[in-house]
Amino acid sequence: MIQMKLGVRPVPSPRPRVYRDTTIMPKKYKEHKQFIALKARAFKPFGLVPLAVTISCFFKPSKTASKNKYPMPRGDVDNYAKTYLDALEGVLYENDTQVEELTVIKKYATSDAVFIEIKEL
Repeated sequence: MIQMKLGVRPVPSPRPRVYRDTTIMPKKYKEHKQFIALKARAFKPFGLVPLAVTISCFFKPSKTASKNKYPMPRGDVDNYAKTYLDALEGVLYENDTQVEELTVIKKYATSDAVFIEIKEL
């Protein structure tokens, strides 16, 4: 089992910018994925086995969060999952199709952080 704690603000996967002959992802997103991959290199890869992944995204509340009727962090949970699954692909596992169980949590906390737990099924 691998447990990673990243003391960074979670970043959801954005829509790519599509031009005539090219597709571009935002620089902030690409840098975030590179940071995650760099941190993950400290762990031993799983290989080709079925995996269970839990991604917990914690956000420090913004000043306007308390004014909202239903305060929730922005971004869809599937977009957060995509960011972290794509960043770890080729580093801890060969393909994200190996993930058979996926749990994604998104909530407010005292500070920004991302916790990723990966275990073999």
